[in-house]
Amino acid sequence: MLLWKFYEPLFTSFNNSTRWINLTDVNISNNKIDVLPRKLGALHCLRQLNLSYNCLGRYSGWVWLKEARIKRTLRFLDISNNSLIELSEYIWNLNALVELKISHNLLGYLPQGIEKVRNLRTLDLSHNFLKYLPAGITNLKLQTIDISMNPLVSDIDWECNIMLPSLAQFAAKALQQYCRYVVFLDLLCTIM
Repeated sequence: MLLWKFYEPLFTSFNNSTRWINLTDVNISNNKIDVLPRKLGALHCLRQLNLSYNCLGRYSGWVWLKEARIKRTLRFLDISNNSLIELSEYIWNLNALVELKISHNLLGYLPQGIEKVRNLRTLDLSHNFLKYLPAGITNLKLQTIDISMNPLVSDIDWECNIMLPSLAQFAAKALQQYCRYVVFLDLLCTIM
């Protein structure tokens, strides 16, 4: 019983955000967390957030993603190994996001709007149940993408005609962007 005085649940103390306001890196992985407080999104210095190996698959609110501050500061987010069945579309409002790990979940699809995360360079979607990728993914300037261990299909029978990028189209676009960069560097070197 003596320990009870010193025990303070993480998110009860989180409501006093002045203690947490300057956090830049938060790792709360492996904690069986199923609910995240809205104030998590109010941390104005938060750059890295590791939420992997929790129980977020049971939680559908994701209200912390609606906070304006986190949209401008969060660069790394790991929500892998959470038994996620779906993602909130608000995840694509994280404008500063550079690296996103969503591996080892139960995702069958990604919400539309991925093209809004213009700074995204690394995307790990491995070990899910994705059958296709959203068309907007070709608009990103990804440097690394892992889509291994997904049952991607090449022939989808849709009732409406939606163009989805094939992996070959995706690879061609990435190669085209790389070639433009190499040509730019060659041109820069000849000028100097």
